[in-house]
Amino acid sequence: QSFTWVQIGIGSHFKDKIGREKKYILVLGNAISENKPSQTLKYRLDEAYDYLKKYDSICIVTGGKSDGEKHSEARVMKDYLVKKGIDEKRILMEERSTNTKENMVLSQELIPSDSDIGIITSDTHLYRSLFIAEKEGLKNISGHAAKTQTPLYINNMTREYFSFIKYILGI
Repeated sequence: QSFTWVQIGIGSHFKDKIGREKKYILVLGNAISENKPSQTLKYRLDEAYDYLKKYDSICIVTGGKSDGEKHSEARVMKDYLVKKGIDEKRILMEERSTNTKENMVLSQELIPSDSDIGIITSDTHLYRSLFIAEKEGLKNISGHAAKTQTPLYINNMTREYFSFIKYILGI
């Protein structure tokens, strides 16, 4: 029964868009390979790019360095957005996090309390991300869903259920 409820929660955020200017947007990291963003991460970054072209928000890119990688996820994300034309002065990097909870906790060091924040991540990841953001003290948050590659939906939906339960249980 909990599986069904979590899946409904996940699905309820598939089409979320921020829709108005936020002072900060937080773009959650994802895998990189050979210092290039994965397709999933590109989808998130392309949503961030479109948003940043429309609004004058500050962008925080999140994600640490994985074993074997030359750069952090955050560095690769910043480079991608700068290459597309976003002013690097508008992009802050949080380079220490290794999971969604750490994304939220460590990013708060870069954001004044009670700021208006938008979170951009994959549609399948948004429900858990918003839940964790609220539980970890972020306020005035809205979500913005980036698409997930169709072949990954079943895997991602299942993984998100177990990750959500793991967070709830504190393990």
